[in-house]
Amino acid sequence: MSKIASPSVVGKTGLIAVLYGFALLLSSAANAVGKWEPLPNGHVVQDYYAPVKRNFIDLVNHYHMRPKEKLHNQNVPTYHVGDIEYTLRHIPNHPFALRRATITCIEHPDLLHCSVVENKFKTAVDWDPQQPNTRVLYGVFLQMQEHEQKALEQYQLALSLKPGMADAHYNIALIYYKQGNWEKAAEHAKAAYANGHRAPGLRRKLSDKGFM
Repeated sequence: MSKIASPSVVGKTGLIAVLYGFALLLSSAANAVGKWEPLPNGHVVQDYYAPVKRNFIDLVNHYHMRPKEKLHNQNVPTYHVGDIEYTLRHIPNHPFALRRATITCIEHPDLLHCSVVENKFKTAVDWDPQQPNTRVLYGVFLQMQEHEQKALEQYQLALSLKPGMADAHYNIALIYYKQGNWEKAAEHAKAAYANGHRAPGLRRKLSDKGFM
């Protein structure tokens, strides 16, 4: 589940931790076939969660995403913009690629500007507006840009689609905590923990305020 570096200040480092703790969604895609469109190169644009060509997604994960994730987990910086671009061109709502795009634009805007990444999130949301995981990832991206109201809107949309999303509740709680709204922060923190969130930091912070 999501982990945060310092719930008292929702900074970029902490939200990057949220992205890397996000309870993904990445393990497997659904079996149903979703929306798809042909490309001139013989490939298709398809949905990560309901692929028409699952073997292509497996190949993209193997060659374009997982090696870079492994390096990052070993504290080797990787900013694979080409892999991100390729993946999102073929799979607009691919969570690994959206997550890496967010981190890259925050840490290295010279390589990938966040305005470009925002357009990719808009494309992902347009591709499947009913996918709650995309909404949460978009919310984290917006939160990292300090667009907290817009982030709240995405988290709330995610919860309207999947009420038990612990990450959405937790990130809403972080925003309210930062704003000093302890009561609302506690409400969503309790919902996050009730749905399996394990990061203890926010619980301790709210307990110190007498709200947990």
